[in-house]
This record gives sequence, C-alpha cells and structure tokens, in this order.
Amino acid sequence: MSALTRFSLKNRALIALITLFVFLGGIFTSGALRRELIPSLELPVVAVLTPVPGSSSNVIEEQVSRPLEAAILAVPNIKKVQSTSGDSTSSILVTFEYGTNLPDTQARIQRAVLGVPNLPEGSSPTVITGSIADFPIMQLSASGALHGDALAQRLRDHVIPTLEDIPGVRSVTISGIGVQNVSISLNKNKMKDAGLTTASVTAALQASGVTIPGGNITQGTTELNVQVGRKITSLDQLRKLPVSDATGAGALTGAMPIPGRGGGGAAAPIPAAPTSTNTPTPEPTNTTAPSTSAPTSTAPQPTPTNPPTTLPTGFPTALPTLPGGLPSIPGGLPTFPGKFPPIPGGIPRLPGGLPSIPGGFPTKPTPTAPTVTQLGDIATIAFTPSDNISIARTNGKPSIALSVVKKPDASTVDISHAITDKLPQLSTRIPNGSMNVVFDQAPYIEQSIDDLLHEGLLGLGMAVLVVFTFLLSIRLTLVTAVSIPASLMVAMIGLKASNNTLNILTLGALTIAIGRVVDDSIVVVENIARKLDLGLPRIEAITTAVREVAGAVTASTIVTVAVFLPIGVVGGQAGELFRPFAITVGIAMLASLLVSLTIVPVLAYWFIRPTTAPRRRWLTHRRTTPATPTESHNHENGWMERLYIPTLHLALRRPIITMLIALFALATAGIGATGLKTQFIGSSAQNSIQITQTMPAGSTNEAVNTAATTVEKTLTNTPGVKTTMLTIGGSGLRMLGGSARTAQHALTLEEGTDSQTLTASLRAKLDTLNDIGEIRIGATGGPTNSQNVEIHIQGPDDDTLHAASEGLLTTVRRLEGVAQAHSDLGERVPSLHIDVNRSKALAKSVNETQIGKAVADAVKGRTIGKIEIGAAEHDLIIREGTAPTDQEAIANLVIGKDHKGKDVHVEDVADLKRETIPAAIHRIDGNRAVVITVTPADNDLGALTNRIRTALNTTTLPAGATATIGGAASDQAEAFNQLGLATLAAIAITYVVMVATFGSLAQPFMLLISIPFAGIGAVLALLLTGTPLGVPAFIGILMLVGIVVTNAIVLIDRVNQHRNDAMPVREAVIAGARNRLRPIIMTALATILALAPMAASVTGGGAFISQPLALVVIGGLLSSTLLTLVIVPVLYVLLDALLTRLHRQHGSEKNQPTSPTTQTPETNPPRHAR
Repeated sequence: MSALTRFSLKNRALIALITLFVFLGGIFTSGALRRELIPSLELPVVAVLTPVPGSSSNVIEEQVSRPLEAAILAVPNIKKVQSTSGDSTSSILVTFEYGTNLPDTQARIQRAVLGVPNLPEGSSPTVITGSIADFPIMQLSASGALHGDALAQRLRDHVIPTLEDIPGVRSVTISGIGVQNVSISLNKNKMKDAGLTTASVTAALQASGVTIPGGNITQGTTELNVQVGRKITSLDQLRKLPVSDATGAGALTGAMPIPGRGGGGAAAPIPAAPTSTNTPTPEPTNTTAPSTSAPTSTAPQPTPTNPPTTLPTGFPTALPTLPGGLPSIPGGLPTFPGKFPPIPGGIPRLPGGLPSIPGGFPTKPTPTAPTVTQLGDIATIAFTPSDNISIARTNGKPSIALSVVKKPDASTVDISHAITDKLPQLSTRIPNGSMNVVFDQAPYIEQSIDDLLHEGLLGLGMAVLVVFTFLLSIRLTLVTAVSIPASLMVAMIGLKASNNTLNILTLGALTIAIGRVVDDSIVVVENIARKLDLGLPRIEAITTAVREVAGAVTASTIVTVAVFLPIGVVGGQAGELFRPFAITVGIAMLASLLVSLTIVPVLAYWFIRPTTAPRRRWLTHRRTTPATPTESHNHENGWMERLYIPTLHLALRRPIITMLIALFALATAGIGATGLKTQFIGSSAQNSIQITQTMPAGSTNEAVNTAATTVEKTLTNTPGVKTTMLTIGGSGLRMLGGSARTAQHALTLEEGTDSQTLTASLRAKLDTLNDIGEIRIGATGGPTNSQNVEIHIQGPDDDTLHAASEGLLTTVRRLEGVAQAHSDLGERVPSLHIDVNRSKALAKSVNETQIGKAVADAVKGRTIGKIEIGAAEHDLIIREGTAPTDQEAIANLVIGKDHKGKDVHVEDVADLKRETIPAAIHRIDGNRAVVITVTPADNDLGALTNRIRTALNTTTLPAGATATIGGAASDQAEAFNQLGLATLAAIAITYVVMVATFGSLAQPFMLLISIPFAGIGAVLALLLTGTPLGVPAFIGILMLVGIVVTNAIVLIDRVNQHRNDAMPVREAVIAGARNRLRPIIMTALATILALAPMAASVTGGGAFISQPLALVVIGGLLSSTLLTLVIVPVLYVLLDALLTRLHRQHGSEKNQPTSPTTQTPETNPPRHAR
C-alpha cells in the first residue's frame, strides 16, 4: 500500500486531476440517481387468477382450484401455495424464495395451468407476477358535471392519453365505474310466433357486428380497401338487428329452415300427379318433393309458389329409392265391371241456373315483401349491472379514481412532479371538473431523503468539528475531512454503476459512512503530523508515516467491508432490502481507504507544515521539550493520557479482576437483552392510512354502500384527515383478495399528523359504530409495513376448521398487546343444492350436465360474447324470460323434453335442498386452511408472538386440526436466524483477515473474544430508548463486529511495532495504547457524533430503519472503545503470559515476533515496521 502512496506523491498533478473528476462525476451522478422510498423488490410471488362467474365456493374449489393446484405443485422450488375459492374467482398465490428467476418460473406455471383439462366453460386462468414497481405511485380522483360512463369516456379520450405520455408512466387505469352488462331477455311467446329458438337468435347475434377484410381493389388510380360488415355500437342498433324474415329463415345465418322442423317456414307445395295411359302414380301427400322413383312424365308441372332454392348443408339431394322400384300389382289395377247405371230423368238443373259470384272468381293475390323479425320484436334489451360493482367517492362526492403505475426504471418523484404540474390543465378538460391527488408516494420520499440529507450534513459538520477539536489546526482538519466528500462521491458513482437508487436505505448507509470514512484519514494524518514534527524531510515523513499505518488501516477497512459480505447470502425480504445498504457502505469504505493512501498524502504534502513549537491541542497536550526523530512518543502528558494511563496500569496489575468486571457487565447486558422488544423491520410513518371494511357474506350492494357511507362520514369529519377516498368492489380488488362486499378507504393526512396516534383514535371511533362489518386499519405503501402475526390453521373439514378458528380467535383477542384480530374463514352463506336423481333423469331423457346448463342459463344467463358501445366493452348476456327469483321458480324450470315430447321440470328429476356453505374456501399447500391475522397494539412483535405461541400450546384444538405461526413473526424469525448466521460468518471472515494481517493465530483469536463485549453498549442503548430489536438494529450489530476489530487492529498493530523494536510486552502495550489513544478516541467520537442526529431522529426521515441502526452503533462504539483501550491490552498481556508458560513447558526458546511474548528484548528479533 505504501507503493500507492509513493506513486501518488510522484504524480501529484494527476491525483489532483482525478480528484476533481471524482467530485464532478459524483455531483452529476447524485443528481441523476432515481429517488425512491425503498429499493425495488421483485416479489417472489406468482398469482394465478381464474374467474368462474356465478359459481359457489365449493364448485370453484372442486372444479378449478384443486386441479390447478395439482398442476402447479409439480413446478420445482415452490415454497408455499395458497388458494382462495370464492366470490366467483379462484385466486392462487405461489410463493418462491427471493432471488428466483420469476420470468422463467412464470412460464413454467403458465405451461402447467394451460395443461389442466375440463375447466368450467369461460374459466381462463391468468398468470401474473409483480414487483414493488407494479404498485401505483399516485392515485388521482376526477369529478365534475359528468358522471359514470360519460365521465369515464371523457377521461379516456382527453386525460389518460396525456398522463400516459409523461416520461416514465407505464399505465393509468380507472376504477369507480359500475361495470354493466348488455342483457337480452327473450320472450318465449313472441319467439314461438316468429318461429325462432334461442339457438337461432344466438347464432344470428354471433354472426353480426363483425367486419371481414375483403382485400384491395384498384379503381382508376386509387386503391380501395374492401371491408364487409359493420360493428354494432349501440343498443338501438342491437334492437334493430334482423334475426328472421317472414319465412322464419335466419336473416344472418343464410340457412334455409327445414319444414316441419320448427323453423316456422311453409312447406313446399305438392306437385300435380303425372298423367299416364298405363299405371298412373298416386298423388303424394304431405311431401316436400316428388319421389325420384316415380315414372317421369312430360306433362307440364305446376310451378311451386315457394320452391326451396338451397338445401341445408348435409341434407340429401333426393329421397332414397326402393330396391327394385315400386312393387307391381298382380293382374294390374282392378277395373269397375260394366257401366255406371243411368240417372233417372237425367241430371237435375238448379232453378234459375247457376248463381253468379259477386265480383267474379277470385284471382291469385300478388305476393308482398316478407316481414323481417328484429331482435327488439322478441326481446327486451337493456343495460344491467354486473356482479362486479365499482363505486368511487372522494370526500363524499362521486368520482372516478385513476391509478398511475410507473415503469421500473422511472423516477417516482419526477413523475409525481410532472403529473402535479399538469393537473390544473387536465381539470379544464372535464366540464366543471376537478382533479385531486389522493395518494402520492413522492412527498414522503422527498421528505425522507431531505431529512436524511440534513441529518447527514449535520453529522458531517459534527465529525469535522471533532477532528478540529483534537487537532486545533485548520490545515490538518481540512486534509482529514476531504476524505468524507471524496468517499461519498465515489459511493454515488458506485450506486449509479450498480443500478441502485437513492432511497432511505442507501442514503442511510451514506449517512452512517460519514462517521466511518474519516477513520483511515484520521490515523494517516495524525501519524504524518507526528513524523513532520520530528523534523523528518517532507517526502520521507509522509511515506514513513503512511507505511507505519498502511497495514493497519487496510486491514481495518477490509474487515469493515468484509462483515457485509454475508448480507449477500441472507435470503428473504431483509436480504433484498439491505443488500443495497451493504453495497453502499462497502463502496464508501473502500473509497475512504483509497483516499487515505493517495489523496490525503498529496494534500498533506501541500498543506501540512512541520512545527518547531508544540502543536497546541485542546484535548491533548504534548511536552515542550524537543523530540528527536528516533524518539518514541511515550512522554505525552495530555489530560486524557493522565486519566487513561493510570487506569490502564491498574487494569494490567489486576487483569483477573478486570476481566471479571467485564464478564459481569456482559452477563448483565445479556439479561437485559431478554427484555428487549423485537420486531421485523418496522413501519414507515407515511402520511396515509388504509382502512379495509368487509361486510358479511350475502350483503347486498346497497348494504355495502350504506355501511361504507357511515364509515366515510366518520373519517371525513376526523381532525388530521386531509382527503378520503372510498372505493367499493372492482376487479382490482378481486385480484388482491377483495370482493364486491369490500370497501377500501384511503386517507391522506394533514402535514404534521402522527399516523400512529391517528390510527389509534380512528380505531376507537369506528369501534363505536354498528352494522359496519369488519374493520382493518393499516398503513399504505410497500411491503415493510406489515407487522401482523398470522396463525395458519389446517384441518380435514369445514366443521373442524370452524371450531378451531372460533376457539383460537376468542383466545387471541383476549391477549395483551392485540389491537385487532380477524379470521378469513368468514361466514357461511345459504345455498340451494339441486340433488339430481339419476334414475329419474334417465327415465326423462335428461342428464346432470343438461340440467346444470339449463339452470345456469336461466339464473345468470349465458354470456355469448362482448359488445363495444362507446369505448366500453360489455358482456352480452342472453336468457329466456326473466331470471328465477325463488326456489319454486327454479323447481318449475323446464330443462328439456322427455321421449313423449312433454316438458321436464327440475322438480321432476331432482330434490331441492337448502344448506349453508363457506363464503370462501382457503387452502395452504393443498389442504383446507384458515388464517387468523393479529395486529399488534405496539411495536413489540416478539412479545406478542410469544404470547400467541403460549396460547397455541395451551389450547386444545379439535381432532385433526393443527396451528402454526406465520406472517411477520415467521419473517422475523427467518431474518434473525439468517442474520445470526451472517454475523458468525462475518466473525469468521474477520478472523481470516486478521490472521493475514498479523501472521498469527493467537492474536486474532484474542480479538474475537473481545467482540461480544461490544454488545453491552448496544443493548443498553436499545433498553434506554425503548427501541425494538429488529432487522435494522441487527445490521448495526453486524457493523459493530467490524468497528470493534478496526480499533483493536490499530492498537495491536502499534503494540507489535514496539515489540519489534525489542520493547518488553507491558511497556509495549502501554506505549502503543498511549500512541493510539488519540486516533481511537477521534474516530469513535467522529462516528458517534456523525450518527447522533440520525439516532435522535432530528428530522424523522426514514427513522424506522436509520434510528435503530444508529443507536446500536453509537452504544456499541462507546462500549467497544472502552473495550479496545482497556480489555484488549489486558487480554494481550494475559495471552502473552499463557503463551510464554506453554513455551516454557515445551522447552521452547523460540520467540514469535507476531505473537505476544515475555521473552527478553535481546532474544526478540526486530521485525520491519508495517
């Protein structure tokens, strides 16, 4: 490393130029970095959503969820499969480990579900994945003089295109519009009169409203594109759609109806019998065409009045002939014998002759044009609301919600500013319009980042102040402090190169690094100043000073960075969130090492001057007698030395007592640690609250709306609430596990409102309301807000699950620390079960499939396609008559005809029974399950988890039922286990680095023993402030491993240098401790004061992550500094005595210069200084 310093001193101009480029590049990069709340996470979840309209939970589970689960479970590396069957949807969530290749996994699951046969008609599974970037970054509300579809159409035409043109916006979706179907209710009697059937009308509809490309033609010099047909775009066009002419022919099918087959058409006229002198053919009766076996005749045939022009496809062109022709009659036809007898008197005449016919004989009437039957003649056509209702209101006024989703590489803050700037202009595009921001991530992101920046700048100032206080030299202070901005600029460039963002985690890492990046420079500058004061030539003084400490600062920096390497293998959400944190700290620390060995020596060459007079320092005072270049600095008599050195002498004289005191303090801290609160990551106190309101199963849309309005009024009138937005139903809710009976209340808070306090107040208010269903309150935005404990109950049947769920739910709600608890088992809803008697059905010539289809078509109608009216797409639903409204009507449904042609009703072949079924059925890993979600009343997730675990162990569950703990409690346990292993791995890596540094196995082991003592201050800091031990605090403990060893390395390295100069062990320890007292105290205080604003949460930005981490590091630094200055020297002397005793016992006279020893200086060969 000293070679790097020599190169820098020889190329000072180049180093200066590189430094300038680093600063310029860092400044440019910091402005170009995307600003986000947290690092973008790719959620390891694949969702399979399958709509099954009108189906019950039992049917969905049996026919959809089970087959899909079986196919999905064949995909490798699945962690968990959860499914919910209900609300006409099958929702399956497949969870994998973080880091899974989701595109490949999604393709595997897509292939698996596509291979599932025999899914219900209209059930098409959709496979989706998502990340944090898929959550809306903004939610807007639009209202005005227009409402419903008219307002939605105006937004689609004039607002959404403008929003989607903003750079970085991926999509803008709207909700709050009631989805409507186009319903066609056929009148049976009118269809019968028109000679039509449901099938013929359906065929006519499906063949209409299409455009067919006909190619291109050239007319003159113009090429024309030919298209046939025209889309139907209104209900009026649909009503005028011709479905049959006067003959009953399908107007759109082009098929000729077959007489006598229900087509309603007239039979072809019967032709006259042919004349023959031999054997006349009898005149056929009730036939449609003369037989091909009849003899031909040239006699003229009467022209049929309505001859068939085209036979249907597949119809025979001629009647079959009898083999051998018509049978002959033996002897021919019989003749009448003789003559007719004469009539006496002849034929009588009528008096007066034949009467005349008034007007003469009637003539054949002139044919008229056939009457066309239109759809409106036989059906009622109207918009009808679908089951998927959608209502949106902002501050109690009807509105439409617009959700903005950004592209993964876009900046949330930039998009938010662009949209906010355009809102006044966009509002003018709606008559009497108003557009407001309901939810926006950007202000909280900006506030958090600005707060952390202010805390970082304040910490930077305090760190520089510490350096100046010790050195009392502006030149020395500036040379030392330059490492802070230089290292941070390099870290900014590293963040951009590694495709990371500027978020509360990476910015927190930079803030924490402020106190650490100055450490190496402090040690280097302090030693350079010493050498210059000794009168050495400038170049020699700088190179000698750097050479002495280069090994120590390199080793300490590598250790600090190495402790973060295990973060790379920590799985789960914690690993994904804190990996950018570790990268940022690592880059900054490596940059500080490079700065201390290159830039700092060059700046020292230019700005630091040797002094013949003593350097006056406030905290240390050096002797006034001149020093020689070879003289050791053992005679410093500053007030710190006067306090420290006697204490060290006392500890060295009583090493056993000193260690016993340290062990007692460690044991006390261990006992205190058992009283620490614990949590997972913590909740970000955003300026928004999400309230989910779920009404009982079977609630009507009106009941849901009424209850939601009650809650909405309470929320709107609550102080501290700026905006309320209500959303009921909608397909988006179904995808996220909601339903038509779920209402979402999104609250935006006034500036300065404490979200936790307001949440408690709202919970108390809503508890006093009646008939509002179940209420759940939580923060919005991001995955780090979930602090809920889940209890997963599995059992063989519904009764077992219901009994276990009710029992545990009652028990859990009584526990201390529970804010709210609810079960997803839900209510059981009434159901009408049609139990088909197969024997009766067979006797009536019907089957179960036919019965089920007939009932489904009658109750919910049959979706035969979609129709686009305006810009909205609607399902086209057809049914005969009106939907049955009670059990009797369903019993009387006609489902077919028996072999005698009589109508068969449902009640003829089935028994109708009322029963109750679950509103929704949940399954985990193929077994039916219930999930109880428990929200803590405070931030002590660990204590609540222990109480729940105790309750589970003491509660007797029904036979076959099992209960396990999941949710945030499971995530916390997993994260703690992995971080514990990461800490052990960090200690092992640290040991390897120290072995390489000291060339000894014993000294690094001594330093490892000292690491646990750093936990004393960390535990004390958490206990005194009431801060829970979570993942951020655990990361702070991981950092302490490197910090403790860093200071110890600097101390032990100096002691070894004195030992190499043939100094006895005790004197070497005291001299090394005195030499390193000032840099150790300076680095510790610089780090502590740099983190103090963050620990105190002066501004509050990102406090849920940065504050616990800073508190742990500060507390640990205080105890580790004392540890380094007292316990480490004592351990060094004790280890030296132990090794000496072992050497003597084995008769060894050999002395290891890199290991502590008590051999005489004469036998201790000198070792080159580092």
